[in-house]
Amino acid sequence: MKKIFKLPAVEDFTDYRKSINLAIFTVYVIVSFLTLAFSPRPFETYFIVLSIIFPFTLYFYRKVLLRDLKLLKENWLKYLIFGFLIYTPITIVLGLIGSVIFILLGGTGVSPNNLAATSALEQSVILGVVAMTICAPVIEELMFRRILKLTIKNRVVFYFLTSLLFGLAHIIVDFSFPASFPFIMTYFMTALGWAFLYERTNNIWLPIISHMINNIVGVVVLFSQI
Repeated sequence: MKKIFKLPAVEDFTDYRKSINLAIFTVYVIVSFLTLAFSPRPFETYFIVLSIIFPFTLYFYRKVLLRDLKLLKENWLKYLIFGFLIYTPITIVLGLIGSVIFILLGGTGVSPNNLAATSALEQSVILGVVAMTICAPVIEELMFRRILKLTIKNRVVFYFLTSLLFGLAHIIVDFSFPASFPFIMTYFMTALGWAFLYERTNNIWLPIISHMINNIVGVVVLFSQI
């Protein structure tokens, strides 16, 4: 697969650059945690935070985004076949497996994440839609997939850690154990699909696009419930 996409599995980053990326990831996690866990209006505040850090994220990772976009254009047929026709269905299947696990674990109702997102959309439709369908997919894929893949050489550890952290991040708004565990698994399996998609294609735009499509569908569903 590396030969097909003509990219190395992990770039040759110096320890200094890895440290910078990990520092960015750590700050992002801390800010997200404080916002979602302690703000009286967590999602509204989080949407504002995403909107603020979005341009800075684009600027800092502009070379990666532009490089991968160029590769996507140059190898569009290969990415279409392997990325969207083969690997993307696998991510969908993993998401469905997550839903089955959710039911088997006795999960019921709507996740606190979705409830809070619905409330936020009612307060600010434009900001909510932009944050959920554009800002969040780009920022989260760069943080959870790009940065962790740069720093974790072991494929299995990368898959597990990025998916677990992504799952925890999406239930922290109203976390309680063991009630929140079934919800963690649904996000865990979806993130596992995006991690697999990125690791196989080594192009950050593939999981970003898949994430965007997933969130657009989610927004449509949320609007149907308002």
